[in-house]
Amino acid sequence: MVANTYDENEKYLASKTADVVAKVEGYSVDKTADDKFVGIGSEVTFTVTTKVPAKTSINGDKLKTFKIKDTPVGLLIHGLPTVTIGGATKTITEDMVTNTVVGGKTSEYVVDLSSFIEESNAGATVTVTYTAIVVDGQYNNEADVESNTVEYEPGRTEGFTGNITITKYASDNNNDDLTDNKTLEGAKFKVYPVGEDNTVGTTALKFIKESDGIYRQALPNEANATEEIEVAPDTAENAGTVKIKGLAEGEYHFEETVAPDGYSINEDGVTVEVVANETENVEVADHVIDTKLSSLPSTGGIGTTIFTIGGCVIMIVAAGLYFSTRKKEEN
Repeated sequence: MVANTYDENEKYLASKTADVVAKVEGYSVDKTADDKFVGIGSEVTFTVTTKVPAKTSINGDKLKTFKIKDTPVGLLIHGLPTVTIGGATKTITEDMVTNTVVGGKTSEYVVDLSSFIEESNAGATVTVTYTAIVVDGQYNNEADVESNTVEYEPGRTEGFTGNITITKYASDNNNDDLTDNKTLEGAKFKVYPVGEDNTVGTTALKFIKESDGIYRQALPNEANATEEIEVAPDTAENAGTVKIKGLAEGEYHFEETVAPDGYSINEDGVTVEVVANETENVEVADHVIDTKLSSLPSTGGIGTTIFTIGGCVIMIVAAGLYFSTRKKEEN
């Protein structure tokens, strides 16, 4: 750096040796994800990029602390990160990493790089890469640098998933207009992923029930997971609907396994597509219509009596004809 200085006792500019400390500005952290739209249970790789301060000693303070800190929401970070400083890969040991997990989610992830900071890598680019499992329907995280000499601007990234809501209707005279169709409780479904060749999978997805008619996709081997989801009862605010959350991009087939009382199962089910969006959660809605079963005569009513009497008359007539014919043959 070159600076012009005034001589202490003169009124003109003069060359003079001087120690000048530049004002440190513009240090920031960049945070990116390799995929910003995935389902619960999927893995996402995150990369944090920043720089070592251009001077490892500022205003007499030597740079002693340099930690990458991440505060994720809806993620479970696992394993050791990959770290490069100035393009050189550094060996990271478990004692350099603190992964604070609360309720199955990482609340803070700290990578201590202080031992690598020296004069030779002043101003060098630092990259930290690690992998996390998505455990919530919407996730985000913010990375920062803890330093004893320089302030950093944090970097933040967000991720999104898909949600599908199915409404269960009773069939009526005009199913093209569903405003008058009655919603039904008691219906149950299984959900299958649809392959790229439009073939419905054979293994149903599993879900965790959050409340009546609300389910999220289960994590692998998660306890209390169920393959069968049920629409909300008539007493619920979301009556006649079932919502599944935390889905990745793709098509999903809803197969009705249990019909509401008095209605037949819709054998066709419904297939719904989730299209990726990297700016917000995707909400998709569809419906399934059931037909009411034909009314049957109640037990002991006049209908069954008529059939019973008719059957008996037929049997008596048949027996009479049989014995009459036999008698004639004997004569």
